[in-house]
Amino acid sequence: MRIPRTLTRYLARETLQYAALGFLAIVTLLLANSLLRQLEDLIGIGGGLLDIAAVTIRLIAVLTTYALPIALLFGTLAALGRLGSDHEVIAFRSLGLSLAQLAAPALALAVLTSVATGWLLQRGEVGARRSILTLVGEVAARGGVIEAGAFTKLDRRGERMLFIDKRKKDGTLKRVLISDRSDPKRAFTVLATSATFAFDRETSVAHLLLSDGDVHFDPDSRDSDRTQRISFRRFDYAFDMSRAVGTGPERLRPRDMTRPELEAALAHFDEHGAAPTGAKESRRAAYEVQLQRRAAMAFSPLAFCLLAVPLGVGLRRGARSLGALLCALVAFGYYVVMDAASAYATSGALPVAVALWLPNGMCVALALPLWWRARQAEGA
Repeated sequence: MRIPRTLTRYLARETLQYAALGFLAIVTLLLANSLLRQLEDLIGIGGGLLDIAAVTIRLIAVLTTYALPIALLFGTLAALGRLGSDHEVIAFRSLGLSLAQLAAPALALAVLTSVATGWLLQRGEVGARRSILTLVGEVAARGGVIEAGAFTKLDRRGERMLFIDKRKKDGTLKRVLISDRSDPKRAFTVLATSATFAFDRETSVAHLLLSDGDVHFDPDSRDSDRTQRISFRRFDYAFDMSRAVGTGPERLRPRDMTRPELEAALAHFDEHGAAPTGAKESRRAAYEVQLQRRAAMAFSPLAFCLLAVPLGVGLRRGARSLGALLCALVAFGYYVVMDAASAYATSGALPVAVALWLPNGMCVALALPLWWRARQAEGA
């Protein structure tokens, strides 16, 4: 099948023009939704404008993974729909060009987009997510997590609690209370006039450098009412912040893990029958779902293109608006089915491989009769 170069460049240019517009619109919509959720958490721990800008850049990298396939879907629908509404498709067919020749440029772009999407799913998205975790940890390490007038958990279980009455502009904490119940046999409360926050990045240990206060130890047993008080001028209260600033398994969800890390977690399940020590996710299926999801979604541009070509060729009037509507319906349906299939697979209701490849299979199943109908119209 020989495809004229001029026609190939023309169709590819049309598709890319609409795809670029679609990409900008999709990324903007997705970013507005995602950034609002991130901003609330980031500002809550003391993030500034530069932190917000850094998170925004990383979010764009994450969202590109999902925007690229949808942008190609819109570009194919709008470009072929515009050709159909302007009767250019009829003109091409009168010159002997088949549907396959018209579809070839879009399919070639779909292959390239699939490669790019696959790389983003395996490397780019994971790297951006990990970078966001690190950035949030950086903000927390500056002491932004400490909020005046509210109790702050200094560990995951809430056995160490911090309360400050006021935070000055220079970062000094005024009227500090610390409740430490990490050791039931030696529980104590610290009251201090002021404190400063410091963080040791090498050890991931935070230090509250307390001034002018007392340490009140609870009674040794329930039968005793004897307490002990120790006054101090300077007291270094240290606590571990590795869970807040690190990227270890205790802070990573399966979607934040690289392929080798996911495979290592599954190998741990095979060997020990349980999740790795300290892992945030304890269900084996969640790791399998993530591996299959990345493989399946890498082929979403091809699945979208196979569906978009016969749909786009069939559009006549209002091709651009109808193309946008069809794009929204197909993309929405695809990701709704993907999310539902992921949930069923994680719960064990469906085999992981079957569930995660279901959206691609549905696109192909819908595309086949549309291609047959378009070929019948071509021969008429």
